[in-house]
Amino acid sequence: MSCGNDVNNKEGIKKGGKKLEKVAIIKKARITGAEYVNHRGMLVPARGQGENCRCMFKCFERCTTKERQEILEKFRHLSSKNKQDSYLQSLLEFSAPKVKRPRNLAEPRPRSFTFKYYLNCTNRIMVCKKAFVSIHAITPARVRRLGLLLTMGKEPDDKRGKNPSGNAIPEHKIQEIEEHIKSFPVKVYQDNKLRSFQILRFHISII
Repeated sequence: MSCGNDVNNKEGIKKGGKKLEKVAIIKKARITGAEYVNHRGMLVPARGQGENCRCMFKCFERCTTKERQEILEKFRHLSSKNKQDSYLQSLLEFSAPKVKRPRNLAEPRPRSFTFKYYLNCTNRIMVCKKAFVSIHAITPARVRRLGLLLTMGKEPDDKRGKNPSGNAIPEHKIQEIEEHIKSFPVKVYQDNKLRSFQILRFHISII
C-alpha cells in the first residue's frame, strides 16, 4: 500500500516476465532443436541428424540427403510438441507378434508389440527404428512413448508445465486474502508530486 510496496510489485512483475520469457525461449528451442541455455545455466547444444544406421535394409540409401533434410525441416516447423508427436505417431504402425515363446509358461510375458517405422520421402518408405530416430533428430525414449500411446489408442498430449505446483496457493485462498487485506482501514496520503498512496492506519499491525 506504500510506495515501497509498489516498487517491489513492479520488480516482482519484471522478474516474473523475464522468467516467462526464458521459459518460452527454451520451449521454442527444444521444439526447433536449436541451441539454448537451460534453467541451470548450462548450454544445451543444437540437435542435428544422427549417424547412418548402417543396417541391412540400407535405410539412408533409400532416401537422399536432400530428402532427409527436408523431413527434418518439415518436422521442426511444426509449432508445438503435440503437433510434432502427432506427426511422428502417424508414421508408426504396430502389430502383435505372430509367435510368442514365453520362457516360463506359468508366468506369461507382458503383452508386447512389433513396430514399423516410416518416412515420407518421394514415397512412403519403411525404415529401421535407428534411422527413424536419427533422421528426425529425436530420442529413442520419445519414440517408445509414442508407440506405447499408439497401442493404447491414445493421442500424445504434452503435460510439461501443466501440473500444479506443490507450493501453489489455491485461487480461492488468494481471493480470500485479498479481500481480507482490503477490509483494513487505510489512510490516503499524497506526496509533493501529487501521487496518492494508501497506508494502514498507525494503530493497525499486519504482524
